[in-house]
Parts: sequence; C-alpha cells; structure tokens
Amino acid sequence: MKQLTKRIIQVTSLMFMTIALVSFNEAKKANTDVNKLMEKVQNAVLGHADYKVDVEMTLTRGNGKSYTRKMISFNKEINRKEDYSLMKFNTPKDVKGMKSLIHSHLSKNDDQWIYIPGINATKRIANENKSGAFMGSEFANEDLGVMNLFKFKYEYLESTVFKGKDCHIVKCYPTNKYSGYESVDLHIAKDNFLPVFLKYYNRKGDYFKNQEIEWKQFKDESWLLTTAKINNLKNNRTTVLKRSNFNFDVSFETSFFDSENISNVE
Repeated sequence: MKQLTKRIIQVTSLMFMTIALVSFNEAKKANTDVNKLMEKVQNAVLGHADYKVDVEMTLTRGNGKSYTRKMISFNKEINRKEDYSLMKFNTPKDVKGMKSLIHSHLSKNDDQWIYIPGINATKRIANENKSGAFMGSEFANEDLGVMNLFKFKYEYLESTVFKGKDCHIVKCYPTNKYSGYESVDLHIAKDNFLPVFLKYYNRKGDYFKNQEIEWKQFKDESWLLTTAKINNLKNNRTTVLKRSNFNFDVSFETSFFDSENISNVE
C-alpha cells in the first residue's frame, strides 16, 4: 500500500511538473511571438526618406470651441535606428516661432526639447515630465516619436475587427517609470502591421482616452502618418493632427537637428 501511495505521489508530481513546463513554454512562446509582431510594427513605420510636411493641429475644448495651430515639420531617419523631427509653429501669434525637437531612438528613451522664442531659450523635457501635455493638446509628450520595442513590454491579448480591418490587440506596458500610463492597448492592422487605434489607461488603470491613426503609403513604399485624432473621455476634449503636402525633395544634415541649433531654424 505504501509503495502504491508513493507511486501515485511520484506520478502526480511528474504530471504537475509537466503541466508547469508546458505552461512555461507556452508563455515563453507567446512572449516571443508578440515581440516578433512588434518588430514588424517597428519596421512598418521606419524606412522613409528625408521629408518636410505641413502640419495642422486642431484642439477642441469640452464646450465645443476649437483652436487651430499650423506648423511645418522637418524629418530625418538614420539607418532605421534614429528618427529626428523638428516642428516649427507658424500660427497663431501666441505660439509663432515655438519649436519642438524630438530624437527618437530604438535602444533608449527619446530626447525631447522645446524652444521658446519669448525668452530665446531651449528647454529639455526630462523623462519625469514627458507625461505632460504637448502644447496644451490631448497628446502627451510621451505620445510623440516613433513607437519602438524599448519603450514598452508587451502582452498579446486577442484578435479583433476595427472599422472593417482585421487587427491584433497588444497590451503595452511603458518601461519609463514616470509614464502617465498604466498601459496602452494597441490595435495593429494584420495586413500591414500599422497601428490604427490606441486605448490609454491612466496610472489608476482607468480607460480615459483613445487615438485613431490614418496612414498613407508613398512611392518608396514607406508608410507615413497623415491623421491622428485623440479623444479624451474624461474632459470631452479632442485633438486632431493632420499632415499634408509631403515634400521628399529635401535632404537634411544631422546637424540640422542639433538641440543647440534649434533657435536658428527658419
């Protein structure tokens, strides 16, 4: 009887070890698969040439009143590893001459600066301040720049359909401890691996805003963002960013995007 009991314990232990091993391998495989998926997302938004583009940002308050700001954005990608953008505000008068500079990296946190013409000063945006609003909009500073593998840890959730598009949903956990988000649910189109919809959860875990994105493919087969709309469910405000008149007949030196040179850009 003792031998039978011992045998049952051995078999049971082996069974639980097998289940645990299978579960671990499945979890490891799922994690690997989602990372491979996010690599495809990263590659989908890279590969463009130097360009400049007109940008219009419309902010609508909860009372329905709207404000429009017009900018021009200069952009350069380096070896699919660095993405630089310099945005210059042209109208209205209260923001004219202000500039936003972003160095997006694929292996570390982005670098961000803002130039304020009134005091002729360039200020660096620290990691702990990137959860703040970008120029009073519903975009946070951390929403800007290129999405890359370094910024988040990922968990695959499910497949879904968003506005007729078959999509993956991936939950993204920010690696920056100062992020204003607990997580972001990213909807990825299955046909081209482009982000099309994001749901943002604040540090309390509440779903409080979303973003819808539209893209355009150009002759060099690169995809570039044309429209991004953020809805804040808490304050009923929206921000719509539209990009048009893409000009690829330009070439920028890396020094053009030097933070010490930002005040000289016309």
